[in-house]
Amino acid sequence: MERLKGKVAIVTGATGGIGVATCERFIREGARVALAARSLERAAPLADRLGPDAFAVHCELSDDASIKAAIEATVSRFGRLDILVNNAAGTDSRLHRGDTTVVDMSLEVWDEAMNLNVRSAMIACRCAILHMISAGAGSIINTASGSGHVGDMVRTAYGASKAALMTLTKYVATQYGRRGVRCNAIAPGLIVIDKVKDNKHMQDFIFPHVLTPRLGAPDDVAALAAFLGSDESGYITGQIIDCDGGMMAHQPHFAQAMAGQGA
Repeated sequence: MERLKGKVAIVTGATGGIGVATCERFIREGARVALAARSLERAAPLADRLGPDAFAVHCELSDDASIKAAIEATVSRFGRLDILVNNAAGTDSRLHRGDTTVVDMSLEVWDEAMNLNVRSAMIACRCAILHMISAGAGSIINTASGSGHVGDMVRTAYGASKAALMTLTKYVATQYGRRGVRCNAIAPGLIVIDKVKDNKHMQDFIFPHVLTPRLGAPDDVAALAAFLGSDESGYITGQIIDCDGGMMAHQPHFAQAMAGQGA
């Protein structure tokens, strides 16, 4: 299947678990892909492995000019831009350790999360939309999070930034839909990327709340991104699509009820 044949995509955060899976899926679907990442040392070997339809480009989320340069480099290399995947986010352990409660976290942590998770996506949208309008169509896919739907005891800035990204998705869809640009967001639940594979405690903590027989994999998100980037999803825009095994679909007491049944 080559649903993305002839299309050009840029994927930010290309060297993370979901980013790698998305780039691999896009290449298999026939797209030409720019792998945007902070570390070219990690992105370049991946691009080499994916073949001549992939290339690595530096992209620093905290630098507006770097984001714009990455998009311009993609257009310069491939002649157009059809798909933008805003997948990169501030997820390093240092930021998460400081992202606690409203009272306890520093304003620096709040500002950094907002800059990395929302501002960078907005800047990328600004740069990409003009190229998409020129081409007559385009699809923007934002990687949000289930954390943007509900509250928690920690990760306040992360959750708030992902909620803002969801709303940004709807505004972009509203403002540019009649000009051919669609914008949707994917809200993953727990996805078993490399840093989660060895965290059995986290998996055991989340799994009772999932409706599927397994937890999510990066390929699950990548498959949805490929669909949203393709013409098959041409009548879908402004949507926040959960990819979470049904975690947000049920009553809060589901896990207790299932435990009572011995499930």
